[in-house]
Formats: sequence, C-alpha cells, structure tokens
Amino acid sequence: MGMITFSESIVLYPDGQYNIAELPETLLQNGFIPKQMGVRGQPLPAQYLNWLFREAFRQINLDRIDDGAGADVIDAAAEGVVTLYAVVKADVTKYIHAVGYKVANAAPTFQVLDSATLTLGAITSSSIAISGASPADVALRVSVRG
Repeated sequence: MGMITFSESIVLYPDGQYNIAELPETLLQNGFIPKQMGVRGQPLPAQYLNWLFREAFRQINLDRIDDGAGADVIDAAAEGVVTLYAVVKADVTKYIHAVGYKVANAAPTFQVLDSATLTLGAITSSSIAISGASPADVALRVSVRG
C-alpha cells in the first residue's frame, strides 16, 4: 500500500523547534513573499512544508480502500458525510452502496441506496464490516467528507 499519511507525528527538536508549524493567516491570505530586487524573499521553513504536505495528504486520502472486514477503515475522529461502496471482486453483480453521516468518535449511521447480496455487518466508530461474502473477496471503499 502506498503512503497515506505525511508528518502526522509531532517532533520537538533539541533547539525547541517543532517539525510542524501551521501557516500564519497572513501567509494563507497572501502567500510567500517572492524574491524582489534587493530583497531576499521569504524562505520556505520546513515546518510550513510539513504542515502543507500533511494537510494535502489528509485531503487526498479521505477515501479508504479495504477488504470486507473493514477494520479501521474510518478515522474514529472523522466527522461528515460517509459514502460506502463494496463489491465482490470476482462477481460485480454482488455489491452494496450506502450513504450516511458520522459524528466524531461515534459509529456512522447509514441508508443503503442499493444492494445485491451484500449487506452491512458490524459498524463501529472506525470499522465497517460487509456481510454476504468472504471479507477477502470484497473490495470496500469508504470516504468521510466533513
């Protein structure tokens, strides 16, 4: 599986600096100051780049792919609209499509929009199991958009 997170750990270095610093509001509004005649411009601190990449990876990886066991397929702290698709890999006529809503640290609630053979199994704040086929035979995609 490819990298799905970036700089999620906070590190304090011996000189007192952290590896991540959220961008200041003025920088978010105006961007970095470019090099100008007689002015060096603003260097890109590693902390800002770590923050930017972390936030970008969080957005890119809102969709989680798993098998039908669905273990840890959702960030327990996530909150928002949940979309779920699951299909039996060898027989795509067996599927389920559901939508719902998830509150942080709670199990999502779902409305099944369409299904054939597959059903929702056990659901927790971080896991969604699919019933109706062997978990290894199922491809599951879940996304939570806040």
